[in-house]
Amino acid sequence: MSPSPTASPTPRPTPCRNTVQLRKNLVTVPAIRPGLMATDAAIRRAFSKWKDQRIGLLLTFGHGATPGAGVTMAERVNALVKRSFPNAITKQTITESYFNSHGSVGEVQFVAYLIANTCSP
Repeated sequence: MSPSPTASPTPRPTPCRNTVQLRKNLVTVPAIRPGLMATDAAIRRAFSKWKDQRIGLLLTFGHGATPGAGVTMAERVNALVKRSFPNAITKQTITESYFNSHGSVGEVQFVAYLIANTCSP
């Protein structure tokens, strides 16, 4: 009789975990003209650079004439990008809406922190 082959040990899978990249991703969408917010198309175009990535934290700053107007603008924009990019902004994404007094009224600024999968050997 010939000896039976011995099975090779199977390596354990490398554990992976989601982490937030500490790199700040900043995009500014200018107003159409002072006082008139950027169009939905311009916002989608600017935001599309992240469409194939997952966002962990999205800070949106509306440049409004008053703090209330700026926050309302940022909330509207967050709702738009959530609808437009459901793979990038999931239920786990934290979105925050803020007023910013610097810049032209109507301008919108995003700060996005992306999710990265990291695996350790």
